[in-house]
Amino acid sequence: MPGILGTGAWAETAAEIDWVVRDELADARRAELLWFESGAYVAPTPASDVYGPVTAWADDTDQVIGEYVDLRGDVRVERGPAIIQATRLRYDERTREAEVEGPLIFRDAGVLMTGATATANLFDGAGTVNDATFLLHESAMRGAATRITRLADESMILDNAELTRCEPGVRSWQMTTPDLRLDPVAGKGSARNVVVRIRDVPVFYAPYLGFPLDDRRKSGLLSPSGGHDSDSGVELGIPYYFNIAPQVDATWEIQSLWKRGILHDGQLRFLLGETRNEINVGYLPKDDLYDPRTVIDETDPDATFERQDRWYLNLRHESDYAGSKWLTNLDYNAVSDVDYLSDLDGRVGTDDDRFASTVGANVTDWRAPALNRFAEVRWQGRPWRHSLQIQAFQLLDETRPPQYEKLPEFVSDYRSRIGGLDISASFQFARFDKDHGDIPRFTEIVGDRALLDATIAWPRRTSWGYITPAVGGIARQYRLENVPAGIDDEPSSTIPRLSLDAGLIFDRFFSSGGARWQQTLEPRFYYLYVESEDQSEFPLFDVRPSSPSWSTLFRTNRYSGYDRIADANQISLGLTTRFITRADGAEVLSASIGQTRYLQDRDVNYLLQVGDDPTRAASPLFLQARLQLAETLSIAGSYEFEPDVNRSNRGTFSMQYRSSDHRSIMNLVYVYANPLVQRLGARNNEEESDLSIIFPLGPRLSVIGRWNFNWDRHQTLESFAGIEYNDCCLKTRVVFRRFLEFPRDVTFITDTPDGPVAETREIMPADTGIFFEIQLKGLGTLGRRLDLLLERGIPGYRQREDLIGF
Repeated sequence: MPGILGTGAWAETAAEIDWVVRDELADARRAELLWFESGAYVAPTPASDVYGPVTAWADDTDQVIGEYVDLRGDVRVERGPAIIQATRLRYDERTREAEVEGPLIFRDAGVLMTGATATANLFDGAGTVNDATFLLHESAMRGAATRITRLADESMILDNAELTRCEPGVRSWQMTTPDLRLDPVAGKGSARNVVVRIRDVPVFYAPYLGFPLDDRRKSGLLSPSGGHDSDSGVELGIPYYFNIAPQVDATWEIQSLWKRGILHDGQLRFLLGETRNEINVGYLPKDDLYDPRTVIDETDPDATFERQDRWYLNLRHESDYAGSKWLTNLDYNAVSDVDYLSDLDGRVGTDDDRFASTVGANVTDWRAPALNRFAEVRWQGRPWRHSLQIQAFQLLDETRPPQYEKLPEFVSDYRSRIGGLDISASFQFARFDKDHGDIPRFTEIVGDRALLDATIAWPRRTSWGYITPAVGGIARQYRLENVPAGIDDEPSSTIPRLSLDAGLIFDRFFSSGGARWQQTLEPRFYYLYVESEDQSEFPLFDVRPSSPSWSTLFRTNRYSGYDRIADANQISLGLTTRFITRADGAEVLSASIGQTRYLQDRDVNYLLQVGDDPTRAASPLFLQARLQLAETLSIAGSYEFEPDVNRSNRGTFSMQYRSSDHRSIMNLVYVYANPLVQRLGARNNEEESDLSIIFPLGPRLSVIGRWNFNWDRHQTLESFAGIEYNDCCLKTRVVFRRFLEFPRDVTFITDTPDGPVAETREIMPADTGIFFEIQLKGLGTLGRRLDLLLERGIPGYRQREDLIGF
């Protein structure tokens, strides 16, 4: 039925009657339009929103009281917001039905129809319009039908109909069906024997199709997904959405992975009281492709891999009890193997109607070194806050050692201000255990740790400066198991500290470039003393060296965690300047420089690198700056320099550009870390850059791309490039992606003339794929949604999509 949208008994279709082009809209409404929208539907304001008595006007009238009223000429009948305009209307007072001759217009709240002839009940709004066109204002759906039957409940039955969400005169997509049913009150539509056309070309057929007319959800098949990647081959997914109850829904998707088998993905979401809960599962029985072996004996013809069942599980729970200080949180993740995310769930992900929320950052990001398993009960009060936590991990990067787990940890924090003194204290008790894997248990120390970290500070502030003297200390008590002979299994310590933090604020006001400015100069002095104590017999449960930066100059401990309390007798000096516009108080430039001067050598050290020297008299020199060149462009950077050896340790540079309408996005990040100062770890990169863009090529066409490059190996870690077309009713994207999977060390045993030889190789496979999506706005999506891939790869993408709204 292509072409019916342009017909109608009235001179204009229903959509054309209420369509107002961009230049003729009121300023406020025009400002709401997006760049690809050329206008909007604007319905006239009704004289009344109340369905009262019927009022009629006509050029000529005949009436037989008790039988009929015949209106001819320029006929207009109103009943509140319901209006009929026609050339003739004959109303039968006995049946309360009217026969209408057109061309005619029928208008009611949220709906407009035109037609050739009609029958109507003037009091309940029910009726039939022949040779009709229609417009639903809220959903912007428009179309035509040979007959539209409108029931008293405002639902509509359309025969031989065509439906689209495109603006008048645009035919990007349309759906044709002999049986279309629309229920604006329930916010849903359905059709049988559906043919979807894109620019008059049939692309999809379904014997039945349900779709939303607003944001409300309904059960039914969702649009299929598809794509192709080098590992799994052609992918095709068919999801089904279950709207179980207002507080419960579920989604089940069957995905055919050509080279692997059938993958089942499911999600159950439910609200229980004031809690939000979610269960996500995936299951692939007997993967035809996955080979988890780390030793491959090529000399044994019978040494073939066994097909593996592969799965993942994610449980999430959050609570926020109104009026209560209690909070609960759960995030549990598990996968059958360390390659699951990169092979099956980490390629693109989804964030559309089939899954309203993503599974969690560490389940959708295959680069995560471990999966988090976390549960917490928290009480937030004043001055006390208490929490009980359990935290465990599933290691994904096999090159890293297992992490200690907290099973459980209790934390009680106290903060108060008494007589001008800030008093804070944190009591913690934790049980540390470890998933040992193949490591014998007796080689790993486990146990309990109790500690108290308390501080008393006396802050004094004025408009021109501040000074904060503070005293405090940390007391620790351990009870350990599996301790080597000769080592204390119940070590303890109490380490005092004192600090003085002081700063001045100088400012000046000046004019430049026609603007008035304020510049500040903020010197800062920080003295820290922490007593030195031998901690070599203490375990290493949660200690980590902090990456040196400007902020670490003013911390009380150069290590994170509590297993190593760094000794200190040092002075940190910093200087910050800011340039602020006086018109709006915006900070245009901020720059800082700082260094720590050590008054004695450091005795407590952990994981010293080649470049670390605990006898050095001064720390590296730290610089950081941020420049806001305009509302849309910002530049930031940091730099760490070692003056004693004339060495650059670390550096970062980032630039972000986002146009005011969010059409254009560009992010550039460069990171440098000298190998001499990198912490021990697996495969650290010395130089890495990340460039991502969304850039318009025209009113509706944009280019999308990302290039994440490792300059050490001259190797692309991840890249994608694609094209996006976006207009009033259609958005389509095609993206080609390539990325490196987690490296693995595999030992190959080969046969040589001298006998079997074992060789270990680092396997770093690259996966490539092409993904497409066609979003028929108002109807659904064909192909795989690329939102999560683009959101992770392009900072600012989510704000752009939220602005567009679809």
